[in-house]
Amino acid sequence: MEQKGQKRWSMVQKVAATLIITLLLCSGGGFFSLYRLEQHNMEYIYELIGELIDSSVENLEDNLDAIQTTLYNVVLSDDVQNAAGNLLEAEEEGTVSSSEKNASYNAITDCIQKNIRSDSSIVCASFFDRSNSGRSIAMTHYYQLSEEDAATVIDEAVRASGKIILLDGTEMTGAENVLIMAMEIKEKKDLSLAHLGVIVFFVDLNTLGKELTDSHDGIYVLGDTDGNYHYILNDSDGVLDSETVSVPGENGFHVEKIHGEAYFLVERIQSDYTFSYMVLTPYSDLFHGTQAAYRFYMILLILSGVAALAVGLIFAQWITKDIRQFIHYIQQVPDANSDQLPLYEKEVHDKDAYELKCAFNQMSHNFNELIRDNYANQLLIKETQLQALQSQMNPHFLYNALNSVYWMVKTAGHKNAAEMISSLSIMLKEAISNQEFLIAVEKEISIVSHYFVIQKYRYEDRLNVSIDLADDCRYLQIPKFTIQPLAENAINYGLEQMLEPCTIEVRVYRAEPERPPVQDLEEGQQMKLKKKNAPERALDYICEVRNNGPAPEENLMEKLRSGTLLPRGNGIGLLNIEKRVRSVFGEEYGIRIFREGKFTVVQVRMRQVPLEENKDGGRQG
Repeated sequence: MEQKGQKRWSMVQKVAATLIITLLLCSGGGFFSLYRLEQHNMEYIYELIGELIDSSVENLEDNLDAIQTTLYNVVLSDDVQNAAGNLLEAEEEGTVSSSEKNASYNAITDCIQKNIRSDSSIVCASFFDRSNSGRSIAMTHYYQLSEEDAATVIDEAVRASGKIILLDGTEMTGAENVLIMAMEIKEKKDLSLAHLGVIVFFVDLNTLGKELTDSHDGIYVLGDTDGNYHYILNDSDGVLDSETVSVPGENGFHVEKIHGEAYFLVERIQSDYTFSYMVLTPYSDLFHGTQAAYRFYMILLILSGVAALAVGLIFAQWITKDIRQFIHYIQQVPDANSDQLPLYEKEVHDKDAYELKCAFNQMSHNFNELIRDNYANQLLIKETQLQALQSQMNPHFLYNALNSVYWMVKTAGHKNAAEMISSLSIMLKEAISNQEFLIAVEKEISIVSHYFVIQKYRYEDRLNVSIDLADDCRYLQIPKFTIQPLAENAINYGLEQMLEPCTIEVRVYRAEPERPPVQDLEEGQQMKLKKKNAPERALDYICEVRNNGPAPEENLMEKLRSGTLLPRGNGIGLLNIEKRVRSVFGEEYGIRIFREGKFTVVQVRMRQVPLEENKDGGRQG
């Protein structure tokens, strides 16, 4: 059975779908290959950039170590120790004069200036004594720390206990990329290690990292591995800011989007160095050729895919041309006015379509043969029906003869024989009459009464008959000879199968409307049912024939309908009655056979139909 909504594809659609899937797979493979090529190029460039900056990083770290050595030498120099020690002694004795204090400050600043003169990356230096008073030595820039910032630097240096500390000087100085190096001066005389002051170097990382930035044209981010401070070098366009930059924690590379532009990010971290390094280079600068090739291959792949799809569809249309013409021809066949199925005569080039053509023509040939055979059979049937019509003169002759015999017997005084002959002639007259298919129930009961007249004279006291016809059923329509075959079955399968007297009851009555029991309804529905006046008159009525003969076979009608039980005797009459009833009233009507007490009951359920509904039905047989 055909499923509703089932999707069917034409051959052209299948070819197009196959081409699209193939192109998608090829495109996926091509894009994956391009992706792997891009990854390989990224790994190669990562290694290349790493090699370029490694040597520069080593030089930067060496310069940074040299600055730390300079700071260490300044702190431990005799000039600084003596000058700071003199300040400590004078402070402790309370005899320090301004001239002595200035001489000590000058000695310290001269020593610092002499040591840092050769290093251009140290742009400024400061000395803070025990009271946090300071003096700055400007080289190329002058930075003066506020009291709060100075206290912070001094506290950090004192807390480091003789070690060099590194601090971010951006906020303290208001300048970018300034690194603060500070170290506490401890008195080495007599190993007292007394606090003498703090020396601070201001290092310009732009100058310090010039060799680094010259090795590769990228943006550099320098920071410690803990993320406490970071510096941005060579960012002339202001791409990065300190709030958005974070120094990664492992070596590697990746592509990062910054302000909508892609950057190739290289991470270099070495535990022996002071800084971690991150280099950002515009992706387009490094992979311009790869991107151009990628776009070229994408466009080429798309264009070749569209071209392949177009060519494939054209070839599919050409390949299926014969089949589509054949289908169009078959669709026009039902509209042909010929009583023969025409053959397909067009030339076919496709092998499969040619086989379809041969099969169709063979089928058409066989079908035409069947049509001719059926036409010959119909002619034979018409001839037989004509002969049967001509033979109706014999039943009419018999009826007229019986009518003459009836008057002769009645005149001779044989009343019973005359009555039997009269009933037989009336039944014969109704049997040979084809003018009516539907008759009134009252007329059908009259036919049954004449039938019982004949049977009563035959079986006498062995047959007891009662007929009950409801007044409101007298003029209902019923197929002719519906009840009489049932009465005949009651004689054959009831009376003739028993020795004692047989009772046959014929009833025609209205069927009760099929309603659910009141107790099965909800309370509201019960009230509505009780409020109704008289119950509706049922449109259905039942013709019932019952006898007290032997019980019929179980599920008799179901077996007759399914063919599991072959009809015998008048069994075929039951199927014919049901067929005629259903043809008039519908498939829900028909015959029901059951056992009720000692009686076998045969019921035919029918429906009251308006007279105009069967106005022409009464002439059909």
